[in-house]
Amino acid sequence: KKKVSKLKFKGIDPDQISFSIRLSVFAGVNPLEEINSIDKTARKGKANRLIIGGKKYGSHKWAITGITKECKYFDKKGHLWVAEVKITMKEKV
Repeated sequence: KKKVSKLKFKGIDPDQISFSIRLSVFAGVNPLEEINSIDKTARKGKANRLIIGGKKYGSHKWAITGITKECKYFDKKGHLWVAEVKITMKEKV
């Protein structure tokens, strides 16, 4: 008789999420300050609750694992007016 090993369920891998944010002076934010704030949070490696528009995502806290920044528009003095930031996060279980 052939012996078959049993599969043990160890749970699923932590969730991962990616989303893009458009930062614009026309929406009342300073894109450069916001980018610096996101960078600072990512470098600390601290996990936080993910809440977008008042809706909580996931059962656990999330940590930023990647950031891609695209500076879109500048004024003639070099001030950043519009940027898009793609953030990738992983759930900390």
